[in-house]
Amino acid sequence: LSNAGRFTERGGVRVGIRREGADLVVSVADTGPGIAVEHQDRLFRPFHQLDGSIRRRYGGTGLGLAISKSFVELHGGRMWLESELDKGTTFFFRLPVDPPAPPGTGVDRWFHPEWRYEERTHPSLAPVAQVRPRYLVVEQGNTLRRLLARYGDNVDIVPVDGLDKAAQELARGPAQALIVNAQAVGEALQQLKGDGSNSLPYGGTPAIVCSLPEPADAAGALGATDYLVKPISREMLLSALDRLQPRGKTILVVDDEPEALQLFHRMLVSMDRGYRVLLAPNGQEALAILREQHPDVVFMDLVMPEMDGFRLLEMRAQDPTLRDIPVVVISALDPAGHPIVSDTLAVTHRDGLSVPQLLACIEAISRILARTHGNS
Repeated sequence: LSNAGRFTERGGVRVGIRREGADLVVSVADTGPGIAVEHQDRLFRPFHQLDGSIRRRYGGTGLGLAISKSFVELHGGRMWLESELDKGTTFFFRLPVDPPAPPGTGVDRWFHPEWRYEERTHPSLAPVAQVRPRYLVVEQGNTLRRLLARYGDNVDIVPVDGLDKAAQELARGPAQALIVNAQAVGEALQQLKGDGSNSLPYGGTPAIVCSLPEPADAAGALGATDYLVKPISREMLLSALDRLQPRGKTILVVDDEPEALQLFHRMLVSMDRGYRVLLAPNGQEALAILREQHPDVVFMDLVMPEMDGFRLLEMRAQDPTLRDIPVVVISALDPAGHPIVSDTLAVTHRDGLSVPQLLACIEAISRILARTHGNS
């Protein structure tokens, strides 16, 4: 499936499955460039690709098909391909399927003819499931929740609507911390502390207040129209274009990764809206295309050689003929090129902090900030 997707620039990929006697046959067909007959038998060799241009254009290591073929054969199956130049390729694999055992009745359903008892003589080597830290998040939008879900793989993020709901959630189970994303950090702190009448029963749960702007606000501060955080899906592109409603059909995509350019080109063309897609690998070439062809929308990465996205946005803003072209940032970074939190981070704890706890917090925060800015 991965190969079919990479090699199919037009048309599509079709997956089929059928039963042939005691075997199951699965096929994956694409409408890519096809493979010449004299090259087909070499495709299943480890580390083999047709030529060097394949790897430069499409990537890959040449191991996928060899591993897949060995895996299928270990299960008593077979893998092969059928291909025609300029029309596409279909890969097949066949696996034997054992007929299901008849269901047992009565007490027989609890036993198996090959069942046997073996006493464990050593501790289990299976990993013990760990309880993941739980964080409650209160915010108006979903910026903080989205970032925590993306970068916090080993934590559980629980969104709650307001501080009252957070108190109810904490009553049901403990949490590592309550995180509040608010534009007015001071007001949020005051609400957390309360005046005695509306104090929320957080117990020993620390509360952290930060300020992360919504995407439109962060992009606007840089001069962009919108921004999308990688990885980008087809639905995200559609939503961004629907919000922009461009006057024309010409779209410029700027990214230094060839695979990313190919992916965006494929997604935009597959929308069947008649888009004309222009591609540029860096800001310098993108600026030339902007001046020569004046596209209707620009999707742009930030970190690129020659001229990065920040400089390209500056050049666009200085040129009155270009500044009205909408730009959507597509990057793993935020539009400002640094963490999108504000310069204020507040922590409060209802039970207070001891001197050792305060010193530990100061040391940890100082160490993180020094590492971020390259200071010792």
